[in-house]
Amino acid sequence: MRPTKRPTPSLETLRLRLDPLRPSDATEMVEVLGERGLYLFIGGESSTLAELEASYRSQVAGHRHRSRLAMCVLLIAIGIGRLVAHIHPDHIASGKVASTLGLHRTGEIDSDGEVVWALDVGEAAATS
Repeated sequence: MRPTKRPTPSLETLRLRLDPLRPSDATEMVEVLGERGLYLFIGGESSTLAELEASYRSQVAGHRHRSRLAMCVLLIAIGIGRLVAHIHPDHIASGKVASTLGLHRTGEIDSDGEVVWALDVGEAAATS
């Protein structure tokens, strides 16, 4: 039996809504991500419409660098420069999620004994 693909849900807070990218979004995003000035700071180059459509169709772990770049562009656009997570040292799954998103251990332990992980968004965009 083949596992069924579930749609990726939207993420919504009081001030922000994140929807998963769909192939139909590529037309608009190729223009947004095509701005040459963007790559002066983050490195890399813009994608073609076909590349974005293919990327948005797949959205699998193999595209985590492109996904991290997209996340960083969004966070920079809304004024967030740093992500921080406080993760219990025994919670291995949370550490893996943080690592996949590009966060790294800072070497700090908070008052609850949790390990502090961080991602400086501009730095992460430059390495994606």
